[in-house]
Amino acid sequence: PLPDGSVSALCADLPFGHLVGSHEENERLYPALLAEAARVARRGAQFALLTSEVRLLERTLRQASGLWSLERSLRIVLAGMPLRIYVLRRV
Repeated sequence: PLPDGSVSALCADLPFGHLVGSHEENERLYPALLAEAARVARRGAQFALLTSEVRLLERTLRQASGLWSLERSLRIVLAGMPLRIYVLRRV
Protein backbone atom coordinates (compact mmCIF):
# COMPACT_ATOMS: atom_id res chain seq x y z
CA PRO A 1 0.00 0.00 0.00
CA LEU A 2 1.05 3.56 -0.65
CA PRO A 3 1.66 5.80 2.37
CA ASP A 4 -0.96 8.41 3.29
CA GLY A 5 -0.58 11.69 1.41
CA SER A 6 2.26 10.42 -0.78
CA VAL A 7 0.86 10.98 -4.30
CA SER A 8 0.63 14.25 -6.24
CA ALA A 9 -1.28 12.98 -9.31
CA LEU A 10 -3.63 10.08 -10.00
CA CYS A 11 -5.62 8.77 -12.96
CA ALA A 12 -8.28 6.11 -13.39
CA ASP A 13 -10.17 4.59 -16.30
CA LEU A 14 -13.22 3.51 -14.32
CA PRO A 15 -15.28 0.48 -15.35
CA PHE A 16 -18.51 1.49 -17.05
CA GLY A 17 -20.42 -1.67 -16.18
CA HIS A 18 -20.67 -2.71 -19.85
CA LEU A 19 -17.80 -5.10 -20.57
CA VAL A 20 -16.40 -5.24 -17.05
CA GLY A 21 -18.45 -5.30 -13.88
CA SER A 22 -21.94 -3.93 -13.45
CA HIS A 23 -23.66 -0.74 -12.38
CA GLU A 24 -24.38 -2.32 -8.97
CA GLU A 25 -20.68 -3.14 -8.48
CA ASN A 26 -19.75 0.40 -9.56
CA GLU A 27 -22.05 1.83 -6.87
CA ARG A 28 -19.69 0.25 -4.33
CA LEU A 29 -16.47 0.74 -6.30
CA TYR A 30 -16.70 4.46 -7.10
CA PRO A 31 -17.02 5.69 -3.46
CA ALA A 32 -14.32 3.26 -2.32
CA LEU A 33 -12.00 4.44 -5.09
CA LEU A 34 -12.49 8.14 -4.26
CA ALA A 35 -11.88 7.45 -0.56
CA GLU A 36 -8.69 5.43 -1.18
CA ALA A 37 -7.43 7.99 -3.70
CA ALA A 38 -8.03 10.72 -1.11
CA ARG A 39 -6.06 8.73 1.45
CA VAL A 40 -2.95 8.46 -0.75
CA ALA A 41 -3.25 11.92 -2.36
CA ARG A 42 -1.54 14.91 -0.80
CA ARG A 43 -3.49 18.14 -0.54
CA GLY A 44 -3.71 19.83 -3.93
CA ALA A 45 -3.12 16.58 -5.86
CA GLN A 46 -4.97 16.22 -9.15
CA PHE A 47 -7.02 13.17 -10.09
CA ALA A 48 -8.14 12.53 -13.69
CA LEU A 49 -10.98 10.05 -14.20
CA LEU A 50 -12.66 8.65 -17.31
CA THR A 51 -16.18 7.19 -17.12
CA SER A 52 -19.53 6.87 -18.82
CA GLU A 53 -21.27 6.50 -15.43
CA VAL A 54 -21.77 10.27 -15.21
CA ARG A 55 -24.69 10.32 -12.77
CA LEU A 56 -23.03 7.83 -10.44
CA LEU A 57 -19.71 9.67 -10.41
CA GLU A 58 -21.32 13.07 -9.89
CA ARG A 59 -23.45 11.71 -7.02
CA THR A 60 -20.35 10.13 -5.50
CA LEU A 61 -18.44 13.42 -5.85
CA ARG A 62 -21.21 15.30 -4.02
CA GLN A 63 -20.93 12.78 -1.18
CA ALA A 64 -17.12 13.20 -1.14
CA SER A 65 -17.18 17.01 -1.34
CA GLY A 66 -14.90 17.29 1.69
CA LEU A 67 -12.26 15.21 -0.08
CA TRP A 68 -12.35 16.31 -3.73
CA SER A 69 -13.34 19.41 -5.66
CA LEU A 70 -14.24 19.31 -9.34
CA GLU A 71 -11.89 21.44 -11.42
CA ARG A 72 -13.37 20.65 -14.83
CA SER A 73 -15.09 18.01 -16.90
CA LEU A 74 -14.83 17.32 -20.59
CA ARG A 75 -17.38 15.45 -22.70
CA ILE A 76 -15.92 13.18 -25.36
CA VAL A 77 -17.16 10.44 -27.68
CA LEU A 78 -14.95 7.40 -28.15
CA ALA A 79 -15.98 4.67 -30.60
CA GLY A 80 -19.52 6.06 -30.51
CA MET A 81 -19.72 5.93 -26.71
CA PRO A 82 -20.30 9.20 -24.82
CA LEU A 83 -17.75 9.54 -22.03
CA ARG A 84 -16.63 12.20 -19.64
CA ILE A 85 -13.20 13.08 -18.32
CA TYR A 86 -13.19 14.62 -14.83
CA VAL A 87 -10.27 16.49 -13.28
CA LEU A 88 -10.48 16.67 -9.50
CA ARG A 89 -8.34 18.41 -6.91
CA ARG A 90 -7.67 17.01 -3.43
CA VAL A 91 -9.11 19.42 -0.86
